[in-house]
Amino acid sequence: MKIKSVFRAILLVAAMAAIALSTASCGEKGPAGGDNAGGTISGVVKDSQGNLIEGVTVSAKGIESTAKTDANGEYVLTGVAVGMYSVSFEKAGYQTANVTVPKSRFDANGNAKVNATLNFANAKITGKVLDGMNGNAPLAGASVKLSNADETTVETDDKGVYVFENLTIQDYTITISADEYVATTMAVTEAMFDNEEQVAEVEDVVLTKTQLLPGLTLNDLQKADKWYYNEYRGGSNGEQYPRWDWSTCFMGSMNFVGDWSEHGEGTCIEISGDEKKPANPNEFESYVWGSKLITEDNKMMTVRARTFGGRDGETAFGVVAIDLSAAEPNAVVVGEKVKTASESYGDYYFDFSDFVGKEVVIGLGLYREEQSGNGKHLAIRRINFTADKMKDWDWISGKEVAGLEGWHMTEEMVRSTMVQTEKEFSGLTLSDDGDRKVKYQSWRTNNHIGWLWNFTVVTKDTEAFAGQGFVMKTRGGSSYVVNTQVPEAYFYTKFPIAAGSNQLTFKLRNFGDNFTVAKLTVITEDMEVEHVLPKSNTAVEYAEAADGCFKYKNNRGEPNEEQVGEYADFVFDLSKYNGKNVVVAIGVFKGEENGDENKICFHSVSLK
Repeated sequence: MKIKSVFRAILLVAAMAAIALSTASCGEKGPAGGDNAGGTISGVVKDSQGNLIEGVTVSAKGIESTAKTDANGEYVLTGVAVGMYSVSFEKAGYQTANVTVPKSRFDANGNAKVNATLNFANAKITGKVLDGMNGNAPLAGASVKLSNADETTVETDDKGVYVFENLTIQDYTITISADEYVATTMAVTEAMFDNEEQVAEVEDVVLTKTQLLPGLTLNDLQKADKWYYNEYRGGSNGEQYPRWDWSTCFMGSMNFVGDWSEHGEGTCIEISGDEKKPANPNEFESYVWGSKLITEDNKMMTVRARTFGGRDGETAFGVVAIDLSAAEPNAVVVGEKVKTASESYGDYYFDFSDFVGKEVVIGLGLYREEQSGNGKHLAIRRINFTADKMKDWDWISGKEVAGLEGWHMTEEMVRSTMVQTEKEFSGLTLSDDGDRKVKYQSWRTNNHIGWLWNFTVVTKDTEAFAGQGFVMKTRGGSSYVVNTQVPEAYFYTKFPIAAGSNQLTFKLRNFGDNFTVAKLTVITEDMEVEHVLPKSNTAVEYAEAADGCFKYKNNRGEPNEEQVGEYADFVFDLSKYNGKNVVVAIGVFKGEENGDENKICFHSVSLK
């Protein structure tokens, strides 16, 4: 009996040990819980400046309890089993933080210390989505995705409005989509938050069910480059030097879709040599595009171009117009499709009379007429907008502005030049790539004067890519006559002048020991002409000259932080033109007898 009792006691002890072992193993399974869920996760929460944050909600998946930080920024999550967790820290006005807590973070007592830092995030992004297929009515239920770490997605409400909250101030992109509509992407820059409320208001986005130009939706077209002027030229060969040399209207800075290149013969839009691409005779494969206000003064579009017929065969191209003010905008073919294999420059005409009084998006592009690996090229030398057809290498047609004889500036040019929307311009080429195409496109990144102003060469070409800035110059040697009435070359644009936007400043330098002679001319839309002298300047030497010109020496200034202030500032007061749109032209003149080229080097221009 004693033996049996001892045996029973041994069995009882073994059973109790087994139960204890089983309980202990269950407690070590982690977030699933168990009898050993008596540990904690605790810590302190601060902001990025080290300030304690009260009221932060702390939670973790697999833990039933939540906690809030107290006045000391401290929190404790209880009922925690040893394991791996993702702990979230959330508070309105701050960016949510997630901290991974591995099993090794817990001490022998089952406690883990986890501190967190929250970034202040009180910024918002808001905007509206409209239905381009329903008269631009608000589009409810559209999906808007934000390019933050979590790729946060919201939907538009019944007013088409979307809001992202608790954001830090930085650059974002948003992608907007809806069933059966073409998705579009918008950039939200840090600068858009620059207001007291820290709210970035995104411009309205219009969704459509089709692309109005290949690769471009209505929303894309609403942001089209302005084709401000009546002439754009491409290429760099010299059929009519100097006016047609060195691409002196810089077509390569325009907006292109598809294959294109810069050639001496012209700026080329191209059909690729991809023989697998199917024919599509009704849709552009490559094109140049922009927005143009059509008037009686510029309703005729002339394209001067050639092909490489001996190499490429026949090339097909055409022009379309899109009236964005229409209830349902669509691409309307203007004129006839052109098919040509001519290697001689020819003039091709497209009549925009149906669009007078409207600003329309224009596309000039190539069609793939057949499935073939034989690439096609259209070398564009000039795009003109005039009242009548242009031909050959003629100057822009029209009535020359009285008092500006020899400038080749017409009344039609003055009236139909579109009003400039920018106020800050650079003369610096940011790219050092040897490819002119790359350099021209780089101008788009810094509002280059060669892109957003129009250049007219009268007797002398430019130095478009000089390191110190864009250089406009006179002839050298003995091939000139001193003339302070007709410029050798000039830049012009049209500004709306108003209070707070009537002080025009040029930051300039020149080279050598001679004076550069220049003139600023203002032309109103009713053809009043005035030459305006600077109200102030910081040139090393300055003097007034004949016929409203001024002359200066400022042989210094480099586009770096140390020497940018060495350029001379010339400030012109245009306040007498408040409430008017005026063409502003700055020209360089052969105003002295010397054997040198005399140059204006543009660092930058601003209207404030």
